[in-house]
Formats: sequence, structure tokens, C-alpha cells
Amino acid sequence: MMHNVGKNIAMAAWLVILAGCSGNGLQEPQADPVAVIISANTEAMTRADGTFVNSGFTSGKRMGVFGYAYSSATWQSSSLPNFFDNQPMTLEDSSTPSSLTYSPLAYWPSDGRKLAAFGYYPYSGDASNIVPDVSSGLGIFTYTTPTDASKQTDFMVTPLVTDKTSSDNPLNLTLYHTLACIEISVDLSGTEFSSISSAKVLNVRTKGMFNPTVFNDDINKYNDDWRTTAWITESEVEDVNIDKLPASGSLTVTDETRLLLIPQQCYPSLHRIELALVRSADGSTVTTSYGLTEKWKAGNVYQYNITGVSLNNPGLLGNAGAATDGGIK
Repeated sequence: MMHNVGKNIAMAAWLVILAGCSGNGLQEPQADPVAVIISANTEAMTRADGTFVNSGFTSGKRMGVFGYAYSSATWQSSSLPNFFDNQPMTLEDSSTPSSLTYSPLAYWPSDGRKLAAFGYYPYSGDASNIVPDVSSGLGIFTYTTPTDASKQTDFMVTPLVTDKTSSDNPLNLTLYHTLACIEISVDLSGTEFSSISSAKVLNVRTKGMFNPTVFNDDINKYNDDWRTTAWITESEVEDVNIDKLPASGSLTVTDETRLLLIPQQCYPSLHRIELALVRSADGSTVTTSYGLTEKWKAGNVYQYNITGVSLNNPGLLGNAGAATDGGIK
């Protein structure tokens, strides 16, 4: 078994806010008002709508944005989202960058007021497992992991940008991954097995709360673990399932087999990869499992490559590779 970690996967979204007046009545109009213009970029390994985006977005999908207009030149943690309040913004095409549209239009605040903003993806109205509670400040996001891999989507959040005026345009928001990506492959060549009837990771914490304030404070301190420390997980555990298995032969990593999970520490007595393997000779099934010891961190990719499974030793054999970032020797 081999284990590799991909560092700091990020998705960039550029929010360009030009001078003008408000469409929601909160800001006084300025001369020659110009509406907010939004575009977004992405890097590889961003999952949206059941697929991984390598060179563009999924047309028609949305992100949510919170914005704060205030008179003080200093951000207050009690500020109200009076500029954007979970405003959905739609990706108009699948290119990179992609233009975003929303309604009603908003414009830069006037009278010397400042603007702060942050966003997240995907929009809660499109993903029932993401529930923002942002009545003041940055609030809290409650997240529930779907237990089937093919139903999981990424969850990304931006740091807060503060004390901005029209002279700061374009205003840049950068969306970062908050989940860990788990890739499992099983090579059945040269073994006594013809197919895999079940592949699971056991006892995963699938519910948690993401705190954007912790996320924002830690990134400003350049803490390498800033995305992970923003999570508080609940104690309940469930099995997560790779539900799109090949009809026969080995399991390779595809868009639908990657697992996107809340960051957490693995314990081999609890967290195990469990496989149900079908014998070539008689079609009977053997179940085998292997304990995990890694600490899954947000924004990292963990690869488990399983080879050499044998009836004489039903454990997961093969080389676990270097102990990279808490991996197994």
C-alpha cells in the first residue's frame, strides 16, 4: 500500500466590485454606478456536481457570498452581513475563468464606508448537506458527508477580505478546500480474485462544524494546518462507501471513486479500509480490512494502493511506502 499527500490544493475566485450605488437600499448611490462583476478560476482536483474539474467549472452551479458594509475602518466580528447575505452567484459557463451572475445587483458602499466579504462553494441552496448560520460575523457552517462517494462534492471557503473600497478593485477572493481527498486503488492482477463487490472506509466521522473565523485567523498566522483546525467533528461515525465499482477486475481511481471527507485522525482499531473480494474459482466472497493511522488534513490527497491480496493471508499486502505526513512504513 502506498500513501502520498498532495499539498495545498486551492481554488481562486476573483470578485471585482466597482464604484456605484446599492441595489438593496443599504448604500447611497454614487455618480455613474457600476455593478459588481464576478469571475472565477480553478485548479485541478476540484469536485463539483459529482465530477472533478480539471480545466473548468460546471455550468449553472453556484457559490454563496457574504458581504459587510460598515463605517469603521476596522472589521468587527459582530458585523452583520448587510451587503451580501448568502447571495447565490451562478457560474455561467464551464471555462476558466468563468463569469458569475446574480440578482439583485449590488454596488460599492458610499460615504467612506468599507466593505468586507467572503464566500463558499457550493451554494447551500444546491447542497442540502451544507447549512450556513451567519447571522453576524462569519458564523458557522454545519456539514454532513454523504456516505456514497459518487454523491460527495467538495466544500470550499474563502478567507475574509476586509476594509476594502472601490479603489481596491478588483477585490480577490480565494476559495480553499476544507475536506481531505481519499483515493483507494486495488490491483487484482495475479491474485485469486476476479472482482470487488464492496469497498468501504469504516467508522468515519461524517458530521462537523466549520468555523470560518478560526480558518481566517490561522491563515493570517501562516499556520500550515489552518484549514483543519477550523473543524469540530461530532462523535457519531458511519461507513463511507465507494458505490461505483467496476463490474469485474481491479479498482482504479476515477472521479466517482474518490472520497471527500472531513479532516480527522485515523485510529487502526476503528478506521479501516474494508474490501469484499470475489473468488475467481467459485464466486464466493472474502472480506478483508486494513487499519489506517493517518491524520487526514484538509486540502491533502491520500492515496492507498493495495496489491497482492492472498487467500492465505487475507490482509492487505504490499508496500505502504514512505511515512509521509503521518503515513505508514
